[in-house]
Amino acid sequence: MTAAPHELIDAALDGRISEADFARLQDAMLHDAELRLAYLRANNLHQAIREQAAFLSAASQSASDDNGSFLPTPALPPSATAIRWPVKLALATGLAFCIASLAYFAGWNASTSNRLTGNSTETLLSGHATLRRSLNINWTDQQSPFQDGQVLPQGKLQFAAGVAEIDFFCGASVVIEGPADLDIVSDWEVTLHTGRLRASVPPAARGFKVNAAETQIVDLGTEFAVVVSDRNADVQVIDGEIRIDGGQLDGTHLLTGQRRSLTHDQPTDSALESILTTKQLQLKYQDALASHWLRWQSATQSIAARDDLIAYYPITSCIQGRTVQNVGPTGSLNDGQIVGPVQVDDGRFPALSSALDFSSPGSRVRTRIDGEFSAFSFTCWVNINRLDNLYNALFMADGYENGEPHWQIRNDGSLMFSVMVDDTQEIKVNTRFEDKPVTDAGLHRVYFTKPVWNDSMRDRWIHLAAVYDLDGRKVSQYVNGELVGEETIPQKFVPQTLRIGGAELGNWGQPFRNSPWFAVRNLNGKIDDMLLLDSALDAQAIRALYQLGKPLGYE
Repeated sequence: MTAAPHELIDAALDGRISEADFARLQDAMLHDAELRLAYLRANNLHQAIREQAAFLSAASQSASDDNGSFLPTPALPPSATAIRWPVKLALATGLAFCIASLAYFAGWNASTSNRLTGNSTETLLSGHATLRRSLNINWTDQQSPFQDGQVLPQGKLQFAAGVAEIDFFCGASVVIEGPADLDIVSDWEVTLHTGRLRASVPPAARGFKVNAAETQIVDLGTEFAVVVSDRNADVQVIDGEIRIDGGQLDGTHLLTGQRRSLTHDQPTDSALESILTTKQLQLKYQDALASHWLRWQSATQSIAARDDLIAYYPITSCIQGRTVQNVGPTGSLNDGQIVGPVQVDDGRFPALSSALDFSSPGSRVRTRIDGEFSAFSFTCWVNINRLDNLYNALFMADGYENGEPHWQIRNDGSLMFSVMVDDTQEIKVNTRFEDKPVTDAGLHRVYFTKPVWNDSMRDRWIHLAAVYDLDGRKVSQYVNGELVGEETIPQKFVPQTLRIGGAELGNWGQPFRNSPWFAVRNLNGKIDDMLLLDSALDAQAIRALYQLGKPLGYE
């Protein structure tokens, strides 16, 4: 690739390209796949780099929590030279059209994180339905639990008690009361072995099938109910029409109000109409949600009164304008300040609670926490859209000086926790992103877990915790109350003390290297209930925090 096309890309992003050169660039991209990818990379990172520009001149003595040597091999990031903003509407329109066309030719459908790792394979989620909501579900010992909002794959679903509402991808919805044993067959079909089922089938899902007692119930535009037990199986049409295939009723059509037994001459006395409707389940769910929320609000008051509290930001009750109030004993001294396009969105208790969305690159909440500490226990709830950046911030000390922590998630879904040990040591490291060794922040060690997040977990709340036990010389990390990583702190990496200083939720304010892959660290997602403690919580205490704060429908 010659230098001239790169200069044209720079001019296009700057908004100073001539019409003739624009036509030349467009023609070149139509015939050069490498140039297409170069333009797309530059364009997609352009806004993120621009919003971070104010932070790229931070003092060189500030440091990172990593040196890049632990990372999978990524594609080399695009040049950071083209950081200017296009201002000509005509060119912007033309380039938007060009990008759309070129994306088709280039197959450009990977996320930002995939571009950084050189992996352009689109993630495919395997499943046929979604668990919309559940109430008082008691999963059987043989069944892996599902959470509300989770995709349901083909296969068995069993619960001993409770109610589940399932949306099939064809458009049909079913409410199932336990005890229930069923098999998800496809987008259009379910087999009910035991349980009480009510199906609502819109016109777009006409033809949806429920298999029961060696028969197949075929929807013809209807709402119907099916009850299957070890003694009998009945079906009733609540509204519309169904056809029964197989068994003793093969070929039978039933209309509104009609009811038949699939196994006997007469149906049982059980009232199929009593199976919960979607609306009835929603009302019960809202009542349970309110009760769950009140229980958590009571728990937050107890947390705020803890003697070991460093700072606590229960987002729902602590947002005042652009201030995120600390509800701990230090009060406003540790308040956070919203900076940039942070959005207030629904928290993990929909319509009752709030969370902060850091999806835009410039989003952050800044705070300052002075003092020295004997241990760290950090916990929060997160709802991740994507891991766009190589490193995605949860809570990051600004300068990364001696004793200061960094807590974040790598783009492969691994949790990371680190504390600076000696910021005076000059350490050179080889990264997979630079063509020569770079100066690291100082002596420190990053403690990684195995990958704990993937694309199938998008838009689901998860509870994260990191415990840095200085006296016990270990680092423990948790997801949803379960231990996912634990390491001993080697003597070489034991800091003399722990401190925080200036810090940020959801981003990093003072990166000491200006490479976009290194500097841009906003979390593309939401954070709720950030808790910082000056003690090392044990596994039981972490589990208790998860159980108290978990959303409705979680195990």
